Amino acid sequence: MQAQNVFTVSSDELLKAACCNLSESFETNPSIDVNFADAVSGTRQIKMLGLTSPYILIATENIPSIRGASQAFGLSFIPGTWVESIQITKGAGSVVNGYESIAGQINAELVKYNR
Repeated sequence: MQAQNVFTVSSDELLKAACCNLSESFETNPSIDVNFADAVSGTRQIKMLGLTSPYILIATENIPSIRGASQAFGLSFIPGTWVESIQITKGAGSVVNGYESIAGQINAELVKYNR
């Protein structure tokens, strides 16, 4: 039994979304809102539980990766073809990997090619 409420987006669901980067992979997920932050550059900002991205811990392979000023552009730096699955944990119960996760945590598991 797991204490956290973790929602996993598998590689099959990511193939249906046909996303180019990590920010576009959340468009089909109802628990995360994706909005355009800037129409000129095309950057997207995500919201979870009504809170913007500075309150969401974004990790890659359970290591906090996108922090601070890179929250606005950081989701577009990871290509969608590199992502194997995404684990989404909503709420403050996800402070295991860091204290920044007031709204929740997003963990992207990358494809391991050496298997």
